[in-house]
Amino acid sequence: MMKALVVPRGFEANRRTYTRRGEQVHVIAFEAARFGGSFTVDMGVHFAEVPPFPPLSGAPGGANECWLMRRLRDHERSQFFGYGNSHEEAEELVRNLADEALTEFAMFAKRWGDGIVLLDILTPEVLDADHQIFRRVLTAKSHGEVEQLRQQMTICRLFTGWFPQVGPTAVMLAFLSLACGRKELVRDYLAFYDIDHTTWADRWVALVRSLKRKARK
Repeated sequence: MMKALVVPRGFEANRRTYTRRGEQVHVIAFEAARFGGSFTVDMGVHFAEVPPFPPLSGAPGGANECWLMRRLRDHERSQFFGYGNSHEEAEELVRNLADEALTEFAMFAKRWGDGIVLLDILTPEVLDADHQIFRRVLTAKSHGEVEQLRQQMTICRLFTGWFPQVGPTAVMLAFLSLACGRKELVRDYLAFYDIDHTTWADRWVALVRSLKRKARK
């Protein structure tokens, strides 16, 4: 059902993952719940000028390799969707999920395009301010305090509903800087790439090392 809905909109199907590539990369990924009876749906957004990211969690592939990822939820905020009691219920659910994802992707594409505009919005100075707030997040004493602090971060306000982090965002912006010929920004952005302890794995180090080599050419 999902294949019939999204493939005509430019997505390629690979088992339970659907990917559309243009100036942005859009991913919809279905995963059966571990104990059966339900499934989850993840969305991912990346930019074509940025190579796939090593996943911060989970297996490589699909939404896990995107700069931004979010998990769709039902009206009760549950991340688990049931399969329905009939074929008609299942079809309606999948159609609603596809509509939600496609609408979100369309808005994201219209606002951000190839992502280059973000270089003038998420400057190194803005990332530094976000990093200072993030340091306070690490010592927050309650979930409420965490959410309050996150809403002070520019990257969280810009991408409501998604879960941007300073390190991956910095790497993404460094690649965009290189792509549009603004090599002088690469070093400034990479000063933040491991700042939130998310990008210390070997594959992240290799990715950033490769980027630095390209920026020196």
